[in-house]
Amino acid sequence: MRGKHRPDFKGGSGRSEQEIFLNDFQGKLGEIAVRKEIEDKWPYAVFEGDIDFQDYDRGVWDNYDLKVNGKYLSIKTVKHFSIVLMIDKLYNY
Repeated sequence: MRGKHRPDFKGGSGRSEQEIFLNDFQGKLGEIAVRKEIEDKWPYAVFEGDIDFQDYDRGVWDNYDLKVNGKYLSIKTVKHFSIVLMIDKLYNY
């Protein structure tokens, strides 16, 4: 199935269909890993909903990845060589 994704990132080079799939797959694996870790470490955590595997149109994203104990979590994965500083702001959706 062909994805509805941009072939490149701003200022970057093009991505093949395989790279786009691998990026998406890595992101979903990150969500699954974080959910499993929370379930293992905090057995009384309350999840609202499940991991979203819905297919969105290009330019449309979900608002969050996991909702745990009323808190919204957005899970981000990066390549092993990335250097990232992420600053979050909490929103009540």
